[in-house]
Amino acid sequence: MDVGITRPVPHQGQGSIRRKGSIRKRIPGGTIPTAPFNTKCSHLGCKNSRSKLNSYCLDHGGKESLSRDYDAIYNTAAWRQLRTAQLSRHPLCQACLVEGKVTLALHVDHVFPWRRFGEQAFRRNILQSLCQPHHSYKTGLEQRGIYEAYTDKVEQFTDDDYARVVAERLG
Repeated sequence: MDVGITRPVPHQGQGSIRRKGSIRKRIPGGTIPTAPFNTKCSHLGCKNSRSKLNSYCLDHGGKESLSRDYDAIYNTAAWRQLRTAQLSRHPLCQACLVEGKVTLALHVDHVFPWRRFGEQAFRRNILQSLCQPHHSYKTGLEQRGIYEAYTDKVEQFTDDDYARVVAERLG
């Protein structure tokens, strides 16, 4: 039945094959439509091109390459000792406690993402214990420049707050 739709004619020997049960059948036209590529940053209102490894531009947390240097710092004895001490002091998710729930913490999180502030922020930062769902949620907020700290309430900070908050809390 022809309804007036024209299809490109495949070249000799080309065309897509669809399996129906055990019978192989050629699809007329031979081309399968593809989804368009999203080339713009996912940050609301941003028209910059997205980075290679995620859907944000470099200004909004995009990544162009995998950096093993940053990950290597998590394999040091100093980090393992710091992480163990934090989870010993605060074994429960601090965000869940604010919500009135009790959940075992699996992640030690820097309130201010140290990669954004430089390597000195890896050690000079506020740490908090979080469960996987809250850590993922907080990481998503960080891509928008919002940093949450969970004490007896939820506190939100921006890039401009780093020096002041760290000085107040760590002395």
